Amino acid sequence: MSKKRVMYGPPSMEKALGSLPVIADFCDRLRIAEIVDELCPIREVARAPHGHIVRALIANRLTSPASMMRLENWAQHWAVPEVLGIAPDVLNDDRIGRALDAIAEHLEMIVGTVGARAITTFGVDVSRIHWDMTSISLFGDDDQADEEFPRPKYGHPKERRPDLKQIQAGIGTSADGGVPVFEPQIVRKRQRRLTGVDEMMLSRCPISASMRAVGWVRIRS
Repeated sequence: MSKKRVMYGPPSMEKALGSLPVIADFCDRLRIAEIVDELCPIREVARAPHGHIVRALIANRLTSPASMMRLENWAQHWAVPEVLGIAPDVLNDDRIGRALDAIAEHLEMIVGTVGARAITTFGVDVSRIHWDMTSISLFGDDDQADEEFPRPKYGHPKERRPDLKQIQAGIGTSADGGVPVFEPQIVRKRQRRLTGVDEMMLSRCPISASMRAVGWVRIRS
């Protein structure tokens, strides 16, 4: 009687899936990775382009937000390789930092291009743009803050974290869907209204020139 050799498959592994497929689909429809890679090219020998890193950062913020130091651990416990196609060890803090440094110089164009893509892809109405004020709470040491910018201070942040310092920011969003049309503008403490908001919104938004030319834009602050 011959013995049968039993073949075992790889050990099973459980990973969280959550909304990763939905996030990946929206990122693909908005061409976020492609837009970042066009503006911030990288050497071909790199394991992952900047666009893939940015897409992973977006997925992390929308699922289980983690610090740069813990992003690799998040990717190990979530189905990041299977859905986003990026290995967890690529998402180390050094690689993330280099990606953020690369997009910093093109941030306004990236935001404008992705916003324009969202408007055309999902049919967002941009006949009115709202100027919204909000607070951004910060972690870490701010002793080295640039003197040209407002210094973070304690206050009454909208996310109700009085233990964290904050800065005030204003952003122009579409009345339909709240799609940002340019990056947030940092404002001074206790400043509730800015002079020249209309022109600033139209001049700083990469997609606003064509919108104004055809009479699409009407500002309401």
